[in-house]
Amino acid sequence: MPQTHQARKSLNLADIFPPEVFQLILDHVLVLAKSDTSLAVRLMCTCTELLETFSPVAYKQVSLHQGNADKFFYGLAGGRMKKGEVKGWQNDGRRLEKKSVVARRLIWLSMVRRVEIMDTEALVKCSTALEALLKRPLGREGRPYLFFWRPHESNAHEKPVLRLSARAAPPASRFRGRGHLELVQLARSFTIEVDFEEFGDLQCDVAC
Repeated sequence: MPQTHQARKSLNLADIFPPEVFQLILDHVLVLAKSDTSLAVRLMCTCTELLETFSPVAYKQVSLHQGNADKFFYGLAGGRMKKGEVKGWQNDGRRLEKKSVVARRLIWLSMVRRVEIMDTEALVKCSTALEALLKRPLGREGRPYLFFWRPHESNAHEKPVLRLSARAAPPASRFRGRGHLELVQLARSFTIEVDFEEFGDLQCDVAC
């Protein structure tokens, strides 16, 4: 006889364990995820509750390169915001649940406190993403920045740092003319670290 297929109910840890046990498990996994970004990313993709919990961990420090920059900024250029999100994307404690792809991207960007730009292609993608952001009417006073603008409360205490790899741009262009202007426009009030292959690291503060 053919087997009868019953509707399956999706379960999570909160359904299986008592609240106090679930919290112990969550606290332990959170400690592990702080030193393992890939684990944080996998966990935030499992359910809404873990999305909210592990997004600040996954996005606090990011490294952008040719292979991931497009995906990182996905939605900023062509995505549509839901009604009320233009002025209210950062309301409701900036929860990610039921938000449009654009609002989620803005919230994730607000969680970033250290960003490393690994190559020239990633720097170009950052500039393109900033242009897309500037075209959006976000109900703001003053211009937005791609990084360190309206920091998320979860990571607001972290020092904002923008690090440039030696492959991100020719050294001579980093602090003069258009190269300097592009860096200042990307982020707000940050410390910049530059990896000069021949001289070692350079660090300076940029306020804007």
